Amino acid sequence: MNPELEQAFHSVHANLQHLPDEYCKWRKEATDGRMISKSLSADYRPRFHFIRDVTLRNNLAELRMSLDYHLSIFYFLKPGLTFGWQHKLVIYQIIGAIVEGLLTDYLEHLVESDQNELVKKIAKQRTESKTFGLGSLVEIYKQANFFRRPNNIQTLENLRDLRNSVHPRSLNRRTNVRENPLMGKSVDEVVRIFDTLIDFMESKYEN
Repeated sequence: MNPELEQAFHSVHANLQHLPDEYCKWRKEATDGRMISKSLSADYRPRFHFIRDVTLRNNLAELRMSLDYHLSIFYFLKPGLTFGWQHKLVIYQIIGAIVEGLLTDYLEHLVESDQNELVKKIAKQRTESKTFGLGSLVEIYKQANFFRRPNNIQTLENLRDLRNSVHPRSLNRRTNVRENPLMGKSVDEVVRIFDTLIDFMESKYEN
Protein backbone atom coordinates (compact mmCIF):
# COMPACT_ATOMS: atom_id res chain seq x y z
CA MET A 1 0.00 0.00 0.00
CA ASN A 2 1.12 3.56 -0.70
CA PRO A 3 2.66 4.78 2.62
CA GLU A 4 1.28 8.31 2.15
CA LEU A 5 -2.21 6.98 1.45
CA GLU A 6 -2.00 4.66 4.44
CA GLN A 7 -1.06 7.59 6.67
CA ALA A 8 -4.01 9.55 5.31
CA PHE A 9 -6.41 6.75 6.28
CA HIS A 10 -4.94 6.65 9.78
CA SER A 11 -5.46 10.42 10.03
CA VAL A 12 -9.09 10.21 8.98
CA HIS A 13 -9.81 7.28 11.30
CA ALA A 14 -12.10 8.44 14.17
CA ASN A 15 -12.12 11.99 12.74
CA LEU A 16 -15.06 11.84 10.35
CA GLN A 17 -16.45 15.06 11.83
CA HIS A 18 -13.64 16.82 9.94
CA LEU A 19 -14.65 15.50 6.53
CA PRO A 20 -14.85 18.17 3.82
CA ASP A 21 -18.36 19.61 3.46
CA GLU A 22 -18.81 18.10 0.00
CA TYR A 23 -18.98 14.63 1.57
CA CYS A 24 -21.10 15.48 4.60
CA LYS A 25 -24.77 14.84 3.92
CA TRP A 26 -25.50 15.57 7.58
CA ARG A 27 -24.56 19.23 7.10
CA LYS A 28 -26.49 22.14 5.64
CA GLU A 29 -25.78 25.75 4.79
CA ALA A 30 -26.81 28.26 7.45
CA THR A 31 -28.30 31.66 6.65
CA ASP A 32 -24.88 33.27 7.12
CA GLY A 33 -23.28 30.89 4.62
CA ARG A 34 -21.58 28.64 7.17
CA MET A 35 -21.96 24.87 6.95
CA ILE A 36 -23.53 23.49 10.13
CA SER A 37 -24.71 20.06 11.25
CA LYS A 38 -28.35 19.15 10.75
CA SER A 39 -30.33 18.61 13.92
CA LEU A 40 -32.57 15.64 14.64
CA SER A 41 -35.22 17.90 16.19
CA ALA A 42 -34.91 20.86 13.79
CA ASP A 43 -34.31 19.07 10.47
CA TYR A 44 -35.08 15.38 10.45
CA ARG A 45 -38.20 15.19 12.63
CA PRO A 46 -39.98 18.03 10.80
CA ARG A 47 -39.41 16.07 7.56
CA PHE A 48 -41.90 13.50 8.87
CA HIS A 49 -44.25 15.85 10.72
CA PHE A 50 -47.27 14.38 8.90
CA ILE A 51 -46.74 10.87 10.31
CA ARG A 52 -49.48 10.34 12.87
CA ASP A 53 -47.76 7.70 15.01
CA VAL A 54 -45.34 9.71 17.17
CA THR A 55 -42.99 6.79 17.85
CA LEU A 56 -42.88 5.90 14.17
CA ARG A 57 -42.31 9.56 13.27
CA ASN A 58 -39.26 9.72 15.54
CA ASN A 59 -37.96 6.39 14.25
CA LEU A 60 -38.24 7.52 10.63
CA ALA A 61 -36.40 10.73 11.46
CA GLU A 62 -33.57 8.76 13.03
CA LEU A 63 -33.44 6.40 10.05
CA ARG A 64 -33.22 9.35 7.66
CA MET A 65 -30.40 10.82 9.74
CA SER A 66 -28.66 7.44 9.77
CA LEU A 67 -29.05 7.32 5.99
CA ASP A 68 -27.21 10.64 5.66
CA TYR A 69 -24.31 9.30 7.72
CA HIS A 70 -24.10 6.20 5.53
CA LEU A 71 -24.26 8.34 2.40
CA SER A 72 -21.43 10.51 3.66
CA ILE A 73 -19.15 7.52 4.23
CA PHE A 74 -20.17 6.02 0.87
CA TYR A 75 -19.38 9.20 -1.06
CA PHE A 76 -16.13 9.72 0.82
CA LEU A 77 -14.73 6.22 0.37
CA LYS A 78 -16.22 5.59 -3.10
CA PRO A 79 -16.10 1.82 -2.56
CA GLY A 80 -15.99 -0.42 -5.58
CA LEU A 81 -16.60 -4.08 -6.34
CA THR A 82 -17.76 -6.10 -3.30
CA PHE A 83 -17.38 -3.20 -0.85
CA GLY A 84 -19.41 -0.99 -3.15
CA TRP A 85 -22.44 -3.21 -3.68
CA GLN A 86 -22.49 -4.34 -0.06
CA HIS A 87 -22.62 -0.75 1.17
CA LYS A 88 -25.22 0.11 -1.47
CA LEU A 89 -27.33 -2.77 -0.19
CA VAL A 90 -27.17 -1.42 3.38
CA ILE A 91 -28.19 2.05 2.16
CA TYR A 92 -31.12 0.66 0.20
CA GLN A 93 -32.24 -1.47 3.13
CA ILE A 94 -32.42 1.67 5.28
CA ILE A 95 -34.50 3.31 2.56
CA GLY A 96 -36.70 0.20 2.55
CA ALA A 97 -37.29 0.60 6.29
CA ILE A 98 -38.29 4.25 5.78
CA VAL A 99 -40.68 3.33 2.97
CA GLU A 100 -42.22 0.57 5.09
CA GLY A 101 -42.89 3.12 7.82
CA LEU A 102 -44.45 5.59 5.38
CA LEU A 103 -46.79 3.02 3.84
CA THR A 104 -47.73 1.56 7.24
CA ASP A 105 -48.71 4.89 8.78
CA TYR A 106 -50.80 5.95 5.79
CA LEU A 107 -52.61 2.61 5.72
CA GLU A 108 -53.45 2.98 9.41
CA HIS A 109 -54.62 6.52 8.67
CA LEU A 110 -57.02 5.12 6.05
CA VAL A 111 -58.24 2.45 8.46
CA GLU A 112 -59.18 5.05 11.06
CA SER A 113 -60.81 7.39 8.55
CA ASP A 114 -62.89 4.67 6.80
CA GLN A 115 -66.41 4.38 8.20
CA ASN A 116 -66.90 0.81 6.95
CA GLU A 117 -66.44 -1.32 10.07
CA LEU A 118 -65.69 -4.51 8.13
CA VAL A 119 -62.97 -2.79 6.08
CA LYS A 120 -61.53 -1.31 9.25
CA LYS A 121 -61.50 -4.67 11.03
CA ILE A 122 -59.84 -6.56 8.16
CA ALA A 123 -57.26 -3.84 7.55
CA LYS A 124 -56.49 -3.58 11.27
CA GLN A 125 -55.90 -7.34 11.52
CA ARG A 126 -53.53 -7.21 8.54
CA THR A 127 -51.52 -4.26 9.82
CA GLU A 128 -51.14 -5.92 13.23
CA SER A 129 -50.01 -9.26 11.75
CA LYS A 130 -46.45 -10.28 12.63
CA THR A 131 -45.84 -11.26 9.01
CA PHE A 132 -47.05 -7.92 7.69
CA GLY A 133 -44.07 -6.10 6.17
CA LEU A 134 -42.99 -4.14 3.13
CA GLY A 135 -43.94 -6.96 0.73
CA SER A 136 -47.52 -7.07 2.01
CA LEU A 137 -47.76 -3.29 1.94
CA VAL A 138 -46.52 -3.02 -1.64
CA GLU A 139 -49.04 -5.65 -2.72
CA ILE A 140 -51.94 -3.80 -1.07
CA TYR A 141 -50.96 -0.47 -2.65
CA LYS A 142 -50.47 -2.24 -5.97
CA GLN A 143 -53.96 -3.79 -5.88
CA ALA A 144 -55.45 -0.41 -4.98
CA ASN A 145 -53.60 1.22 -7.91
CA PHE A 146 -52.37 3.81 -5.43
CA PHE A 147 -49.23 4.77 -7.34
CA ARG A 148 -50.85 4.34 -10.78
CA ARG A 149 -47.69 4.17 -12.88
CA PRO A 150 -46.37 0.60 -13.27
CA ASN A 151 -42.78 1.88 -13.01
CA ASN A 152 -43.47 3.20 -9.52
CA ILE A 153 -44.72 -0.17 -8.30
CA GLN A 154 -41.83 -1.95 -10.00
CA THR A 155 -39.38 0.30 -8.16
CA LEU A 156 -41.08 -0.52 -4.86
CA GLU A 157 -40.99 -4.23 -5.67
CA ASN A 158 -37.27 -3.97 -6.41
CA LEU A 159 -36.77 -2.19 -3.10
CA ARG A 160 -38.83 -4.88 -1.36
CA ASP A 161 -36.50 -7.57 -2.71
CA LEU A 162 -33.44 -5.70 -1.41
CA ARG A 163 -35.13 -5.06 1.93
CA ASN A 164 -36.02 -8.75 2.25
CA SER A 165 -32.43 -9.80 1.61
CA VAL A 166 -31.72 -9.12 5.31
CA HIS A 167 -33.57 -12.39 5.96
CA PRO A 168 -31.25 -15.39 5.37
CA ARG A 169 -33.98 -17.45 3.70
CA SER A 170 -34.66 -14.66 1.20
CA LEU A 171 -31.15 -14.39 -0.22
CA ASN A 172 -31.69 -16.86 -3.05
CA ARG A 173 -35.26 -15.88 -3.90
CA ARG A 174 -36.26 -13.97 -7.02
CA THR A 175 -33.30 -12.13 -8.53
CA ASN A 176 -29.78 -12.17 -7.22
CA VAL A 177 -29.19 -9.00 -5.16
CA ARG A 178 -26.49 -7.69 -7.48
CA GLU A 179 -28.83 -8.12 -10.46
CA ASN A 180 -31.58 -6.04 -8.87
CA PRO A 181 -32.27 -2.98 -11.09
CA LEU A 182 -31.84 -0.57 -8.17
CA MET A 183 -28.29 -1.83 -7.63
CA GLY A 184 -27.48 -0.64 -11.15
CA LYS A 185 -28.59 2.91 -10.41
CA SER A 186 -26.51 5.55 -8.70
CA VAL A 187 -27.11 6.03 -4.99
CA ASP A 188 -27.95 9.69 -5.67
CA GLU A 189 -30.73 8.72 -8.06
CA VAL A 190 -32.29 6.17 -5.71
CA VAL A 191 -32.21 8.55 -2.74
CA ARG A 192 -33.89 11.25 -4.86
CA ILE A 193 -36.63 8.81 -5.89
CA PHE A 194 -37.50 7.94 -2.32
CA ASP A 195 -37.15 11.47 -0.96
CA THR A 196 -39.75 12.38 -3.59
CA LEU A 197 -41.91 9.56 -2.19
CA ILE A 198 -41.84 11.25 1.23
CA ASP A 199 -43.28 14.43 -0.34
CA PHE A 200 -45.88 12.39 -2.24
CA MET A 201 -47.06 10.56 0.87
CA GLU A 202 -47.25 13.82 2.79
CA SER A 203 -49.57 15.27 0.14
CA LYS A 204 -51.94 12.31 0.56
CA TYR A 205 -52.65 13.22 4.19
CA GLU A 206 -53.79 16.67 3.05
CA ASN A 207 -56.46 15.31 0.66
